[in-house]
Amino acid sequence: MSIQSEKPDTSLLLIPNIRLIAFRVLFNSRFYYPVFTILFLDFGLSVAQFSILNAVWAATIVIAEVPSRALADIIGRKRLLVSSGLIMMVEIGIANACR
Repeated sequence: MSIQSEKPDTSLLLIPNIRLIAFRVLFNSRFYYPVFTILFLDFGLSVAQFSILNAVWAATIVIAEVPSRALADIIGRKRLLVSSGLIMMVEIGIANACR
């Protein structure tokens, strides 16, 4: 009768730090950038126009981040998220009404 020893599971994903790093890398990866590039170029934008549009979008995110954090400190994060969702619904309603 032979006793077989079980091999320990040596998967890298069992190491907590590796899982955290993998999550952050995959979470911050922007897989939609190539899709947006092809879509906007197919809609007729030039590469320069798409670059300007992307730069304005990135600058808006950076400029709006600090005030939104300060506002979240004042009114609370949950209230800010709920109000931003409501504002987005109003924005979409206005955009659909203008068609």
